[in-house]
Amino acid sequence: MQSLEEILASNPMGFRTHTKDGRMRREVMRRYLEHVQKNEIPTSGRFIFYELEHDGVVKKGELTASGKQKRVDAPVINALTWLRDEEYIPWDHIVDETRDVIEAFHYPTVREHMASVLERATVSIWHPEPAPFVICESRSIRGAISRTCSEFQVPLAAVNGNCKGFIKTKLRAEVESSSIQQVLYLGDWDYAGKYIQANTKTYLEEALGYGLEWERVALTQGQVEDRHLPSIIKKDGREAWECETLGQGLIVELLTEHLEKLMPVERRNGVASRAVKERMVLMQMLDVVLGGEHANQ
Repeated sequence: MQSLEEILASNPMGFRTHTKDGRMRREVMRRYLEHVQKNEIPTSGRFIFYELEHDGVVKKGELTASGKQKRVDAPVINALTWLRDEEYIPWDHIVDETRDVIEAFHYPTVREHMASVLERATVSIWHPEPAPFVICESRSIRGAISRTCSEFQVPLAAVNGNCKGFIKTKLRAEVESSSIQQVLYLGDWDYAGKYIQANTKTYLEEALGYGLEWERVALTQGQVEDRHLPSIIKKDGREAWECETLGQGLIVELLTEHLEKLMPVERRNGVASRAVKERMVLMQMLDVVLGGEHANQ
């Protein structure tokens, strides 16, 4: 990986300092390289935006002459697009949590399908107790913690603001089917963020018919004060702190600490070793049952 100085020197016109585009490309590239060094890849444009806001490079909440809020993330998005077009940043290093692809899984043979399933098969590290459920307010937070949740085998959902239908249908069904008792929550620290959390809890418990143990992992008043996090001013004049201002690495670290208290690494490693042995045995059985003349049927 080239240093920032080497990258800037390789294209002095693209990173020229006397233009807004050139200066923004420099700042975005600097922040991306910091994510690489911290092993925080993939990341999202939203996290890079909040880091640049913390640096004073961009400012959220600014108003136009007509009183409307400016789309201040556009220069960051444009810089990221240019940097990827010019191959300074691989496209898959920046994720877009707002768009998905629904895959259709199919294979040439049943054996290949079964083998593929076996390769991903795991043993629950939480059994016989239910795992906690991680709920976050935004999709960008969901993207940042998805790998951690997968490693700890905990379900994850983003409510993406205040909602009711999703909570009373899909979220309720997942919590109910897995007999979930505990929720770990991540969201903004302001009136709206607290309101979204309260509504999510109320709607979910109403749908379930029982209460849940609920713990806020981030953002908290203590985290805002201890880390001197910058605030933004909403349209109605209220001060707000957004969860993303903690930074991708710290958000992952806070959640990991909570999950490790509930599920020690020794137990996770022990279950993982057992899963490997069970997969090997089942793969051998699959070769016997579907191997030979039946392998291509």
